[in-house]
Amino acid sequence: MEQIYRFTVGNFQLTSLLDMVGERDAWQTFPNVPKEELQAALDEVGLSADWVRHGNVLLVDTGDKKVLIDTGLSTAAGGLLVGNLKQAGLFPSDIDMILVTHGDFDHVGGLRDFPEAQIVLPRESYRLWTEDVEGMLEEFLKLSKDKVSEEQLGKMRNGRLQYPNSLPAMIDRLKLVDDEEIVPGIRFVAAPGHRRDHFAVEIQSEGATLLHVVDAFRHPIHCKHPDFPCLFDSYPDQLAKTIHELMGRAADSDAIVYGSHFIFPGLIKIGRENDEFIWLDA
Repeated sequence: MEQIYRFTVGNFQLTSLLDMVGERDAWQTFPNVPKEELQAALDEVGLSADWVRHGNVLLVDTGDKKVLIDTGLSTAAGGLLVGNLKQAGLFPSDIDMILVTHGDFDHVGGLRDFPEAQIVLPRESYRLWTEDVEGMLEEFLKLSKDKVSEEQLGKMRNGRLQYPNSLPAMIDRLKLVDDEEIVPGIRFVAAPGHRRDHFAVEIQSEGATLLHVVDAFRHPIHCKHPDFPCLFDSYPDQLAKTIHELMGRAADSDAIVYGSHFIFPGLIKIGRENDEFIWLDA
């Protein structure tokens, strides 16, 4: 399958890069939704329960900076990002800046693969990870407490601790931002619910917009059912509101929508029909 996809937003050159592929059908993705209700929702949008979970990473070349949004898994953990960057003619040393949307392993696991890039974090994310490490661990681990052994839970805890433990060593190349543009045309957009530190990214150039929703939503049934709790989401009630806001933002601006776990290359559009959102091909 394709693993590199190039396109443009205004004057910006963008590349979608595949980092991982995993099988996870709708029953596994929405385990807390009654099967009859989930099947009815799938029938409503004309989909089967089959669903491949891709991990996509977006590279933005503004002409002045090469900006990577998250880093996927580490190469050592099987991440494909660095290899696909090389296939696209780039090396980790070519990346000027990395935007970190949240602290999940499939978004920050590859930070060590890019030892020269500036790392940009929302100030609120940095505050959470430095002032409430136990809380940030708990909101992630609670999703697995009833599903794995204590030993496995301990391993997950230690693995997740690698992220906050690595922040002091990266302090010289950390940049903290609030609501301002990070570089002209690129800014974070608060999108809590998946995690407290979860942010989307909005990219604008020459009147064109791309909204990278990261992990806020991942499946077409979220258009009609933003309240369906997903296996991965720590705060589904809050996330339902965030999904509605992001879909409205995308529809109102006629934005291309990019998702970390959409089917590669990760590009869709969100439309409106009879006061409901609809999932469209980009």
